[in-house]
Amino acid sequence: MKRTIFLTFLSIGILCIGCKKESQRPKDPNLIFIPKDKITTIEKIPYNDSRFIDSCVFIPLETSDAALIDEIVQVESYNDRYYIYDRHRETRKLRVFDSKGKFLFDIGKHGNGAGEYVAMNAFFLNGKENKVGIFDPMRLAVHEYDLNGKFLQTIRHGQESFVSISKTICANDCIYCFFDVSSWNDIIYFKLSPKDYSIMDKWVPYPVKIEGQQMGATLLKHPFSIIGNELHHISLYSDTLYSYQDGKDRPYLLIETGKPNIPSDYFKEKPFEHEPNDAFIEIWRDERYSPGFTELFETDRYIMVKFDFNPDFYILDKDKKETFHILQTEGFYLNFTNSSLVCGNKLVRVFNQGDIASYQEVIIKDKKTDYPPQLRELASNYNAEEDNPVLVVYYMKQSTK
Repeated sequence: MKRTIFLTFLSIGILCIGCKKESQRPKDPNLIFIPKDKITTIEKIPYNDSRFIDSCVFIPLETSDAALIDEIVQVESYNDRYYIYDRHRETRKLRVFDSKGKFLFDIGKHGNGAGEYVAMNAFFLNGKENKVGIFDPMRLAVHEYDLNGKFLQTIRHGQESFVSISKTICANDCIYCFFDVSSWNDIIYFKLSPKDYSIMDKWVPYPVKIEGQQMGATLLKHPFSIIGNELHHISLYSDTLYSYQDGKDRPYLLIETGKPNIPSDYFKEKPFEHEPNDAFIEIWRDERYSPGFTELFETDRYIMVKFDFNPDFYILDKDKKETFHILQTEGFYLNFTNSSLVCGNKLVRVFNQGDIASYQEVIIKDKKTDYPPQLRELASNYNAEEDNPVLVVYYMKQSTK
């Protein structure tokens, strides 16, 4: 962990040389460095920009009494099925839909009996073992089912810190977890055993820590992706991406955004030193520094990063070794910034009732803009008060190497 912190501060030190006009290339030969003068700025990307995407599909989720959805928290995909964590006001449900949006079944149910979960804060899919696991923060346990919903077993891990788990990925015979900052835990990433959910490793502390109260704060939305045998992830308030493999964390990619990273002592003795949400907003307003990235989506060809509050984002084409700075999104095809899942070469965005309702009137009246035909049809037939959300699947161009 100390090595990770040192390397993070090293990257910050490199970026903080703001008085020189020329880009300062890091000394680490293994770090991919994208200088700002090698980044192409694009005002907008039209929805049909063939440089990045092959196609886009809208999947309306079946609306029926058995499948009504309140709030989608997490989406995962395996074998042309979509596994959706639906957070109702009183209960939690793990719903399964096919590739056309047809509701198939729920996995488990809310309750206190065998095979039931009291609460849910995240789940994972383990295709290798035909298994789905639900983290239950009330029982401090993981409930395991097969991918068709049959209950297998409950394993009690007893870890209070797991209350703040936000997202999990099963890969490379282990489980990678992203944690919210809370009074239970102030480390961002954990590696767990898939057998008993014991902690194998944890790394990268939150710069701002909660003290004296039982609460949590989510500062990141989708901070990691699995590429091959590596976990690529964000380090909060930094423009440097990191690679974790075999218990080692190293700087992987630095995109020079034009401003230095936040200094290491930025939070000390400030009013927001123990208020993560306040600190997050303060950093966004401080124009002296780069706020870093909060979201990372990576396919075999593209790396896409952004800061949650900003409309701009970056796309790195690994095949062509080109990097683009997109100042704002246009239309819906490349609005990956609200995506929930990266799976292979596809990104999945949840297009909820509010999203659709806010655009319905504009899309229907606007006959000039070249909106996708699927979107026009959706806007014409969608009932924002009753219909379930829609999944928007972007099929990104695949690597040719």
